[in-house]
Amino acid sequence: MLIAPTIVEYLGSVMETKKVLATNTLNTYRKKDDELPIYIDDISKNNLFFDEYLNDMENVHFILMAVQNMIDNDIIKVSNEKVIRCNCGKVDLLKTAIRKFSDGKLYKRTDSGNLICASCNGVCREYEEQVLILNFDKDNYKEINIVPTFLSKEMKEFEKKFIGSKILVSKYRNTGYSVYKNDQKFFVDIDFLWMNFSKFLGQSNILIASNHQILKMFIMNYINNVSSEQDLTFLAHPYINKNDLLQFEKMYHICNDEYYKKLLILYNLNWRKKSCNYSESVGKYLSNISNTRRMNLYRAVLESSKDYILNFSGNNDVSINRMLTNSINLQKNIALSKKYVRK
Repeated sequence: MLIAPTIVEYLGSVMETKKVLATNTLNTYRKKDDELPIYIDDISKNNLFFDEYLNDMENVHFILMAVQNMIDNDIIKVSNEKVIRCNCGKVDLLKTAIRKFSDGKLYKRTDSGNLICASCNGVCREYEEQVLILNFDKDNYKEINIVPTFLSKEMKEFEKKFIGSKILVSKYRNTGYSVYKNDQKFFVDIDFLWMNFSKFLGQSNILIASNHQILKMFIMNYINNVSSEQDLTFLAHPYINKNDLLQFEKMYHICNDEYYKKLLILYNLNWRKKSCNYSESVGKYLSNISNTRRMNLYRAVLESSKDYILNFSGNNDVSINRMLTNSINLQKNIALSKKYVRK
């Protein structure tokens, strides 16, 4: 939960642009409002501060207007579809979206072939009804700008899977948020709602989240293609391996210096992999040097990163990818930071 904010702070400083912390509390089944101030307070205690704080719940009226606009412009359509649904409503999917040979996140298949909801254990049944759908048309698809760039291979696989298909925008259950088509009321899927959130962040944005969210990034990119003229780049940061996480957290909190915390995260992210191991040697080094040396080291990281951005002409995703893989280098940064001591 602290990795993405750290990258926002770092990248905003490098590119000298506004740093926005955008949070998601829209949820049908669990109230998340009380968690937000705790999270913001935790971020502040770790010396991470932003130019703007945005929350999807606080902007839901404008998001609904954006979805309604997509309906009015026939981007989202009303269609008669076969839907698979359980009694509790957590399973509510187009029949075409059901996996044929494996279980899904929300459902499992019995030996007899029935689909069972993973939450209520009820049988999922087939219904035919009018729903809102978004078609994935080849003519409207534009390739996603994604960092790290090796994730473009996975995006190609999503492209093969989704182009020519459709996703369900509406839900049978009352999600709390509704739109209309020809006086007919439809409840909007919560995930689809917040995937329109980027429309209120400005014309050109770098959106940062973990690489566990790359499918959502793919869909957000398509929604943006068909309904907006924003220039979006997605940055999907790696994870610290689960086995290393406790040790990493322990090291993160042994020192309150803001530069120690930022550097500990930045130096432990391997941008050539989806997950990475915690480096004990990096933690020991950073904890044993002075606050001034850590400040100079972070200054060197920023300077090296800015050089990559200024001197590389290419797509935003390619230049950021090269910057992350080359400029955040402990040995190079130590050598560069020595000139600040001489001054």
